[in-house]
This record gives sequence, C-alpha cells and structure tokens, in this order.
Amino acid sequence: MLRNEIKITLIVILISHCAALAQCDFQIKYKASINEIVIEDSIRQTDQEKHFVFAQKMRVKINAMYKDKSFTLDVKNDASIFKPPTFMEVDNSTVLKLADLFLSFPKKVYINKTQNLCIEETDLGFEKVYYENKQDIKWQILKEEKQILGYTAQKAIAQVDVKFKEDETQEFEVWFTKEIPCGFGPSNIHGLPGLILEINTKNYNLKAHQVITPAKETPKPLSEDLVDKNYFIKMNDKVKEMKY
Repeated sequence: MLRNEIKITLIVILISHCAALAQCDFQIKYKASINEIVIEDSIRQTDQEKHFVFAQKMRVKINAMYKDKSFTLDVKNDASIFKPPTFMEVDNSTVLKLADLFLSFPKKVYINKTQNLCIEETDLGFEKVYYENKQDIKWQILKEEKQILGYTAQKAIAQVDVKFKEDETQEFEVWFTKEIPCGFGPSNIHGLPGLILEINTKNYNLKAHQVITPAKETPKPLSEDLVDKNYFIKMNDKVKEMKY
C-alpha cells in the first residue's frame, strides 16, 4: 500500500512539473565560465603580451569566484527576468569589473514576448542605464543534437549585435530544447522554438545546471526610462576621446 502511495505521489509531482514547463512557469539556473585566453604568436614578446598574461590570471580567479554561483532565469507565461548571482549586485571589486568585461552580457534582462519588449540593465560604472534592445536575432538552426539535463538539445548559431559598437557582431552558438516550448534564454538571447540551455561565445560559456518549477520570481519591467543604442555608441566615443 505504501509503495503504491509513493508511486502515485511521484507521478503527480512529475505531471505537475511537466505542466509547469509546458505553461512556461519555471526557473533555470546557469553557471558561467570564462574561456581560456589564447595568446597569438604575433603578440608574444611584445608589450601586449603582459596584458594577456594578466588577463589569463584574472580568468582563473573569476572562474573560481563563479564556481558555486548561479545566474537565474525566471519565466512565467509570456515574460522572463534574467539576474546575476546576488554578490555581483553588491560587490564592486576590480576582479568583478573585469568579469563584466569578459562576460560582456547585460546582467539583468526583462523580456516580454507579447509586448515584443527586451529591456537590459547596464552598469557603466558611473551610472546604471536601461536599454531597449530591438534586435531581431536571425537564427540558423542546425541538425546537431546533444543531451543537457536529460533534455534533447539542438544547436543553433547567429550573429548578435555588439552594443557599444556600430555595425559589429559577435557569433553565438546556442543549444535549445523543444521539450520546453518557451522561446526564452539567458541574458538577452532568445527567439528560438524552445528554451536555450547553453550559450557559447569566443569569451564565455553559460550552461543550465538546474530546472525548478514553478518560477521563484514574477518577471517585472526593470524601468520605463530607456536609452537606445546611439547612447552607448556616443558613450564609447567619449571614452575614446578621453584616452587621447
């Protein structure tokens, strides 16, 4: 009798979990790691080499800092909110600032599919600004598949705009699963016919390690006071002027 009750309980939990995923009501936890920095032969034995060696040492420290920390993506119905580990919001260390440069993605992102809205929070050091990202990512879905957390994930690639620069893109390789039919993903990467479980770029890897139902937080807009891409381009130009 007890064994049957346990079986029924497990079945009910499984059904509830699957229903929550299908209805887009869950939290995904992701781990981040910085990729190894390759020093090209043309840079060796030049003044630039020491900067790359320093960056490599910082990479090791940053990965150790992230080891037991998670970025979270809460999804509820047609909206999502992506957030960094709590310590990143209060720590202002040099190592953490370098981590921001390596990762190069916004740490807080609100997406609402019904309103076709993507709002990013960006810390410029002297102020936090909120940017409406209007890019429509053009995905190329490939046939390659692999398993992530027991889900069948499919590969897709795209060129994504670099925020601070005009007419420059970065290649993204992602793995998404149609078994969770919600077109969200970590940071500002989304728009596929399923949840994005992993992101790979030249600089970093971001991979899901836990799926929790239901969502722990209801997604809400970050701000109504928004800037556009021209703001970042102008800020980047000002920084360049200050250097010379």
